Amino acid sequence: MVITGDNHIGHLYALGSPLKKLEPINRFWSSARDKLSKERCNIFVINGEPIDGDGYKDLGSEEWTVNMAKQLRHANDLLKDFKMDQIAMTRGSNYHTTRAATGFEELFANEITVAPVLEYSPYGKFSRFSQKTRTDWKRNNNNNDRTIEDILQLKLHDVVFNIIHHTGASSSFAYAPTAIANALLKNLILTGKIWTYKDAPKVTIRSHTHQHVRVHYGNTCGFVTPAWQIFSRFMLQRNMTAASIGLVEVVIEPNNKIIINDILLPDKDYPKINVMTI
Repeated sequence: MVITGDNHIGHLYALGSPLKKLEPINRFWSSARDKLSKERCNIFVINGEPIDGDGYKDLGSEEWTVNMAKQLRHANDLLKDFKMDQIAMTRGSNYHTTRAATGFEELFANEITVAPVLEYSPYGKFSRFSQKTRTDWKRNNNNNDRTIEDILQLKLHDVVFNIIHHTGASSSFAYAPTAIANALLKNLILTGKIWTYKDAPKVTIRSHTHQHVRVHYGNTCGFVTPAWQIFSRFMLQRNMTAASIGLVEVVIEPNNKIIINDILLPDKDYPKINVMTI
């Protein structure tokens, strides 16, 4: 499994930006596949906000394009850098990916051409992963009418993943692990209530804060994914630091051993801001 989140395609300071200073981020995305332990992943998870949206609160001043069709097409093109059997998605913030009753993440699922998008719903007779085979998908060549949910619960071998975009955050670095640790505790409390003990999550995944942090408790672990946006006006106004840039690979061995491979942009390769000499 490969997990990415907060790609924010369309933002000037994020993946896909045409700014020359941002080229190290674009190159790192293209080279990340060479850092995976396996050439092809069983499932590629996009944990919310593949695009940045039109930035309407700032009148689009931070976007290199406010054309949603262009953002969606570019996000799909970037997926071609990886080999995958299937894709799963969750919903991000409405500010970035929803206008009125239109969900851009569902439009993005329709736009994806590199692999079938799994459809998941947490309850009812329609709660399922799509049974479309890769052959069926190639013949029909579409991911039409996919519904993207806030939660994704999936199992590889006997390891259950609980994946949600949103999580809490703290402006204090000392408390950075607290939000994901809290999610691990909540999943423990929910065991027996909204899933059985047999299906209790072993791996809890969140995004949203752009700060990669990982916590282990006994036989369970959780992490917040890195992002692909260095910073924004919103982040600077809230005294947030530069984001962790990268993605995460999780390998589940046949004996259910969990191996986590963090693929992170080294500090020395971050785009450096300009300094004005007076």
